[in-house]
Amino acid sequence: MTIFHAFNKRIVDFVRRSENARLAPGTGTFSTPFRGTLFGCELAADVEAALENRRVDVLWLGANPNVQTSVDAILGKSVPQFQALERQMESNFYGEVDVPYWERAGEWRVGWDPVGKPQRGWKFYQDTFARVRPNLAIAMANIVPWGSSDASTFWEPLAKLDSALVTRVVEFCDQLNEYIVEALRPRLLVVPLSLGERTGLARSRATTSVHEIPLSKRTFRFHTGSVERRGRVQNIAYLPHPMAIQYRLDERAVISDRLVGAVGAMLAQ
Repeated sequence: MTIFHAFNKRIVDFVRRSENARLAPGTGTFSTPFRGTLFGCELAADVEAALENRRVDVLWLGANPNVQTSVDAILGKSVPQFQALERQMESNFYGEVDVPYWERAGEWRVGWDPVGKPQRGWKFYQDTFARVRPNLAIAMANIVPWGSSDASTFWEPLAKLDSALVTRVVEFCDQLNEYIVEALRPRLLVVPLSLGERTGLARSRATTSVHEIPLSKRTFRFHTGSVERRGRVQNIAYLPHPMAIQYRLDERAVISDRLVGAVGAMLAQ
């Protein structure tokens, strides 16, 4: 069993506990933490083998899988219409698999790959990181295995139904993320500015400096600094979500220049 199977099994075991049973209907293949590829590898065993001799340069953390049907199922608003997380484990893939393709063609392939095949805002950040150093090893994982694009549609209704469950979910996610960081040993954590205050990676729990880039009509802000994870000080950057990168080409160039300096300094440590 690879470490990635172990991460998935932690989620399954957590959901199977009777006090967490409400999460079960909303737990699917998308609940696996990782997305895409790492070191150019798709299979969990190949990524684990590569980790024996390499470490991850950037661990890009998403807030959640952005699956509203998962939230609706957890809140009892609908019947789940997706494959269980166990199916992801059967695939032996590192990142979330393309379930519709499997249902259609009967074979596995990697799903959305923001690292290996970046688009739009993801490509902007990837190109910027490549200016720091070509061929950086970048991993993408979600902090929370459940949730939608709007935190208020998940956390707030769930807290009204079972506030103790929310506390357990936050504690579990923090612990799972700490294990992931320990396994990947990233030089830098990248966290979306939109991340709320519930988890241990909330910006209020880190020591950071703010960077402001005045543009023609607005200001681009990001934060860099450090956060403690399992007794170790970890470099961290809070950046606008890739979907928020909607700027003119000349503005993107200015933003990229500033990011190269700030990110490059931390990756050089």
